[in-house]
Order: sequence, then C-alpha cells, then structure tokens
Amino acid sequence: MGTKYVHLIRHGQYNMDKDHKKYGSLTPLGKLQAKKVGNRLSQHNISIIHVSNMLRAKETGELIFDKLKSPRRRNCKLIVEGIPSLPEKLVREKKIKKTQLGKTKTRMNKAFKKYFTPYQGKGEKHEALICHGNIIRYFVTKALGVDTRKWINLDIYQCSISTISIDSDGKFKLLTFGEIGHIPPEKRTHL
Repeated sequence: MGTKYVHLIRHGQYNMDKDHKKYGSLTPLGKLQAKKVGNRLSQHNISIIHVSNMLRAKETGELIFDKLKSPRRRNCKLIVEGIPSLPEKLVREKKIKKTQLGKTKTRMNKAFKKYFTPYQGKGEKHEALICHGNIIRYFVTKALGVDTRKWINLDIYQCSISTISIDSDGKFKLLTFGEIGHIPPEKRTHL
C-alpha cells in the first residue's frame, strides 16, 4: 500500500485593515510569499489542491496553482478559518459564544476526517490544503494525538508548509511544521 502526504499551506500576508478597499486580499509581499511556496511545492507531484473559500487563501491558491504541473483544484468551505476552542478565561474575556466554538470544531473535525485518510493505491500521493493558521495548528494537534486545545500554543508563518504523512494503516507522522526555508528571512511574516 501507499503513503499519502498532506501538505498544509498557510495563506500569504493579507490586508488586515477592515476599512481598506482591499481588505482580505493579499499584499504584494503575500503574493511574493505565495509564489515562493508554489516553487517549493513544485518539487512534489501534487495531485490535487484543496483551497479555502476565503479570499486570502483563494489568491494564494491561484499563485501556487500556476507553479505546479496540472493538479486538480477544488474550493472547500470546510477549511476556512475559525477558532475550534479557547481556554475558558479567554472565552469569558472575549465574550465568545461556546456554541460557535463547537460548530467550528465540528466543521474542522469533518475536514480532518475527509482529508486525512490513508491512500489505497501504491507509491505516494501528495495533496495540498491551502488554508489558515488556526485550522493547520488544530490539524497538527489532532494528527499527533495530543490535546487539541493546545493548538493555541503553536504558531506558524504565512506561506509556511506543514506536512503530515499517513501510512496505509492510518498512522500519522508530522514531517514538517511551519517550514519556511523557501522564503527569505526578511520576507517572513506571521500574524
């Protein structure tokens, strides 16, 4: 049986000013970051790219897609940004509804179940998910089998690569977390 590799790509830097006409779209630096990660991913035979429906991820996905050898592409609402859980103190301080956290966690669990499945073929299969920091950190804790509430203790750079392998028995291995060697130090951002 084969091995499946899921490459989790965080979107590039984006305009965060809600009053700006380009709110949510990639900055020029974010576009450069996306091209760099696309070049890095071109070293793998990516068969399909799953892209979050959020603008910053879609724009990142388009720039990555241009660098790869004809993979399929699918938009996915399951991998949009969200907060799966928070410490009780933060829930109270920020006045976050626990029902919303529960819905987000349920959605993220559905995405994990959908994408983190063993490959039934022979050899290797590579897939990429272009998504967001919180969901990547949540997926990593879930794959490692640790308390998923610890996602908040992790942080990753924009346009970093985190790779998880899944063997034919369904066992997970974290191969890289937040890899950013493809981005020059002065072009690295995390927010």
